[in-house]
Formats: sequence, structure tokens, C-alpha cells
Amino acid sequence: MRNYEKGMIEHTQDLTCPTPAYADWQSAFQSAVQASEGNIRDCVRGSWADQVAREGWSPSDIRNHQKTDSWKQLESSFNASCKLSYSYLMRTAFEDAWKKADEACDERRMYVNQLVMGTPFK
Repeated sequence: MRNYEKGMIEHTQDLTCPTPAYADWQSAFQSAVQASEGNIRDCVRGSWADQVAREGWSPSDIRNHQKTDSWKQLESSFNASCKLSYSYLMRTAFEDAWKKADEACDERRMYVNQLVMGTPFK
């Protein structure tokens, strides 16, 4: 036990993980959320353009459809779909980046005993 305690003291530097820059991550995430709002609007507009082209609606048809409940339902559906898509993209991008930033600590956690005892582990 004494060797382990001694190893912890001697190898403290190797055992210490860098502290992530939480404020920077939060700021980057908030910026991405704000930027995605414009992308979501563009996505909804694109969904409408696809719908109009698929249905072959004229400007007059569009004006008539805008007064219906089905128009509101489609708008809501397009909005939800676009939000979900961008939410997924952002979440996976930030999760992947966070995992990559944490790789050094993963290794330390997996090989903590070898680090403490000063034995090679690779």
C-alpha cells in the first residue's frame, strides 16, 4: 500500500487530467444554437419549396392553402423536423469533440494503476 501512495505522489502530474474549458464549450455551443436558428428557417423554406414543387401549386394555390389548417400542420411538421435535424447535428458534433478532448483522460483512467506504479502499459 505504501508503494501505491508513494507512486500517487510521484506521478501526480501524469495522473492529473487537464481541466476542460467549460466556459469556452458553453459559449461555442450557444453560438452554434444561435447560428442554427437561421439554418432551421432556411430548412423550413426549403421544405416548403419542395412541397410546392411536388404538388405543382401555383401562387394562387399557395394563397388558398395558407388559409387552411393543413398548411399550419405542415408548417409545424417542417419546423419540428428541421429543429430535430439540426439538434442532432449539433449534439453529435459537440459529443464527438468532447470525446476527442477527453481521450487523454480516458487513457489515464484505464491505466491508473500502471501510472501510479510506474510500469509500462503499452
